[in-house]
Amino acid sequence: MIGFPAPRGLSLALYPLMLLAAAAIDWQRADTAMALLDALYAESPYRLALAGEGAEEFRLAEDSLRVLIVAGLRAVEGRGGVILEASEEELRRDR
Repeated sequence: MIGFPAPRGLSLALYPLMLLAAAAIDWQRADTAMALLDALYAESPYRLALAGEGAEEFRLAEDSLRVLIVAGLRAVEGRGGVILEASEEELRRDR
């Protein structure tokens, strides 16, 4: 299980999603990522969705992620940074 950083702060909530992404990106470490997901986050909405379960939990998790993304974009914009032009409504489209 070497090679995956320990989750902290916000990343703790997103860690199951990050493990799925890691498994998809790096097939050589996919077994390790999936083993971590199964062992540590068996009840995660992302893990449940992978098993074809927990559709409502998955929807709520994705909605929460959208809210965090929008808040982050607004924070960057508020500090004078450049952001992608996307309204909250556009981020919620096609759910």
